[in-house]
Amino acid sequence: MKQIWKYKLDYKDAIQQIEVPAYSEFLCIQQQLGTVCLWYLVEPNNEPVVKNIEICMTGSDMADSNRMYLGTCQIHDGFIVAHYFELL
Repeated sequence: MKQIWKYKLDYKDAIQQIEVPAYSEFLCIQQQLGTVCLWYLVEPNNEPVVKNIEICMTGSDMADSNRMYLGTCQIHDGFIVAHYFELL
């Protein structure tokens, strides 16, 4: 049986690793009570895999990498804008 799991993320230039069950489906990224969160549809019994989430602030340099855009969050009433990508 599938479940929806939430993962909390930072909002600074970095690569953050999260562990999700294999074959999880990305649903969305949003702020929840001031914390940036990712939600995935998961099969809890699948083996865990590591996903590398790249966090880039507006105006930051980005390496040439293969990535998939996940979304953008405005934090602290838009004073901080962070863009999130999964490195492939």
